[in-house]
Amino acid sequence: MGFNLKLCEYAAYAMYYVHDDTAIDEVAQVIRKYLGRDLLLPGKVPPKPSGRKPITSDPWKKRNKIIAYLGTEECKNCKNTLHKWKEIVKDGEMRHPDLGFVFVAHPDTHKQWVNEFSRADIPHSVVCDYEDSFFKTNKIPEDPGFHACLLDETNTVMFVGSPIKNRKVWDECKKVIAFSNQINDKVEK
Repeated sequence: MGFNLKLCEYAAYAMYYVHDDTAIDEVAQVIRKYLGRDLLLPGKVPPKPSGRKPITSDPWKKRNKIIAYLGTEECKNCKNTLHKWKEIVKDGEMRHPDLGFVFVAHPDTHKQWVNEFSRADIPHSVVCDYEDSFFKTNKIPEDPGFHACLLDETNTVMFVGSPIKNRKVWDECKKVIAFSNQINDKVEK
């Protein structure tokens, strides 16, 4: 399914709403640049999970996925960042079994993230972006508040915002997922 105009309008409203602490021009620029576009993604998730629990399914094959860039800024407080991601992953997978999570780490912090994911027992792989091409090619904003994207099954961006930076981002992201699923379910019937 292509990106739906109703979904695009809904997602744009949600992004304006949750990024109220960011300059409106910056949010508008991110919306224009990313919403409805495809991201160049890193290689497939390695088969070995970072946590002690096995990965039960391939996140790339899920209807929706959240791809999070774990840069050097996020690593300044790894344990707190990971604690927040663990809560979001648990909540997301419980509410939306068709939601996958992909974590892409900056090459300088990859090993640290893998160790932290293992200690936190988060059963998701951390992809090392060896050349930092995901960040550079997609021109990810410097602001860590925009270091996560919600993608549909065709890897089209439906929502941009880091749920660990602002609880409202996660709440609105779940609404966009539900709205997208509702549209997809109608199309499939």
